[in-house]
Amino acid sequence: MSAYLLAELKKLQYQRSESSPFASHIEYMQWADKVTGLLSYDEKIANRFRYYVRAADFNSRGHYSNLDQVNETIGVLNQAIAALENKPSLISEVVSIQNPTANPSDNEPPKAANEQDSSNLWQRPIGATGIIVFGGLILAAAIYLVRTHLGLPL
Repeated sequence: MSAYLLAELKKLQYQRSESSPFASHIEYMQWADKVTGLLSYDEKIANRFRYYVRAADFNSRGHYSNLDQVNETIGVLNQAIAALENKPSLISEVVSIQNPTANPSDNEPPKAANEQDSSNLWQRPIGATGIIVFGGLILAAAIYLVRTHLGLPL
């Protein structure tokens, strides 16, 4: 699988140039779809790639040159390939990703001793503070409405 991922990325590899290696914007977007799927092993690289693809798409739709963004996407792919070639352990980590839907309880990482349960809002400081502040705002709004619209002294 690891050699397969690297081989597939290399098949889609281009070099930066002063003209687009793609015949049309549709061809570029189809290429980008394939590359995005393969780069999903690393969220940071995939997000960076998607950013430049969206910028290229935006410029193309506005009838502007998207060559800079096309070259950036090519560069991101080339950097990902170089990183995989230089770090064979990264490829084996990509292969060892488990299916999270298989057994969700087995895939949860163990909690640290000082980590609190995130499902209980009262145990999280921001949750308790947020609830108290929100309740205070609701109470202040209710008092204001009673005083201004009903004329009751409070």
